[in-house]
Amino acid sequence: MHPMAPTAAAAGSGGTPQAALSLLLSSNFDSDLAPCVRTLVRILDNVAARPDDSRVRSIRLGNAAFSSRVGRLRGGTEFLVACGFERGGDDQLVLPAGPGPAAALVRPRRLLLEAAVGELGLEAGDIPPPP
Repeated sequence: MHPMAPTAAAAGSGGTPQAALSLLLSSNFDSDLAPCVRTLVRILDNVAARPDDSRVRSIRLGNAAFSSRVGRLRGGTEFLVACGFERGGDDQLVLPAGPGPAAALVRPRRLLLEAAVGELGLEAGDIPPPP
């Protein structure tokens, strides 16, 4: 777990990307967080680059890669829900169509980048540039 992150209780369940990111940082080991943050950034970037593509706005929770990098970590799925993804059945997260939900991902992406560089010690080049 990251020593500088607030505790899970302090992060609360406010439903904001910041609260979910705090939960993610405080509840998991740094070695698990780097691939998680990279995957979350990739998900947000794919939506930003192709907001009308339903395939990038839909995440199968049972997908092995998603599950191992994001889904199994406390705060990973919560971060996406706080970004506007909604549960679509038992095994999916779906971001509603339209420009509003995709445009709202700019700030959460910035939060992820700040956490990756400031909290996890990753280099800015370790995170893909925005689309």
